[in-house]
Order: sequence, then C-alpha cells, then structure tokens
Amino acid sequence: MDWFDSIRLDEVLGMFNGVQTGRIPSNLLLDDEKAPKDWLCAIDFLTEEGYLKEFEDYYEITYRGKAMLRDGGFVGKDRRERRLAYSTIIAAVCSLLGLLLSLVALICQIYG
Repeated sequence: MDWFDSIRLDEVLGMFNGVQTGRIPSNLLLDDEKAPKDWLCAIDFLTEEGYLKEFEDYYEITYRGKAMLRDGGFVGKDRRERRLAYSTIIAAVCSLLGLLLSLVALICQIYG
C-alpha cells in the first residue's frame, strides 16, 4: 500500500468518525458525481477488512475502524512499519560492526 492509499483510507474512515452515529447513507457515500474515482475501491477495501460494515442502505464504522483511527490510522501504521524496518536495518549494521571490531581486537591481541 502506498502513501496515497493510506491517506485516502484515513479520509474515508475519518468521515465516519466525524458523524455522530457513525453511519453514512449509501446513496450519499457512493455518489459518482461528487466522490473521487478511487472512493469505491477504498470503501470496498475497508468493508472487506472489517473497518466498515455494510447494511442495506448505509455504511457504519466498526470498533476495529475506530481503533485504527485512534492508533494513528493507516498513515500512522505505515510510519510505524517504516520505523521498525529502519531500526532493524540499523541494529543489523551495528551488530555486524561490533562483530567486526571484536574480530579485529582478537586478531590484534593474538598477533600483537
């Protein structure tokens, strides 16, 4: 998932969170004239993943969707995953440098 997708998913979830009942009528949500072209894809994804629930004439945000927003949304999730990947790479490089330094110190102690 790229950055734009994460922003779009957060926008859709945020709309539901901004409504007091957490419900938005389907005809208003799926209006082709006013909605961006990738809107339906975002709604389908959120429904499939359990962040939204589809009823006959409206969509409703689920507790999972509210929890995702509370935790920073999809953008926050991407940032956390990116930080974790960078931290893992930095830890691996530091470990290798430490091992290399230990080997050099051992060799210097044996031959020096």
